[in-house]
Amino acid sequence: MAKLLAQQLPWARNWARHHLRSELAKKNVYPEVIDGWMGHEEIGEEAFGRHSFLSMYEYRELADTIESILNTHKIEALPGWPTH
Repeated sequence: MAKLLAQQLPWARNWARHHLRSELAKKNVYPEVIDGWMGHEEIGEEAFGRHSFLSMYEYRELADTIESILNTHKIEALPGWPTH
């Protein structure tokens, strides 16, 4: 399946994460906020450090920014698969 998709979509499977990171950077979201949200930071690093300048406000703002990007591209949530 991956080989078939590679012919149709010759991008990395996580291209959407890279695209979203670029969109967030264009909107001047702090790189530390992006890294923290994407799981690229560990406890004690800037996003989650004791002396971090970041607060929940930045993450609420991030959520609004992501929602704006999704709305701009007309991306909507799909219903999930039933679990039982």
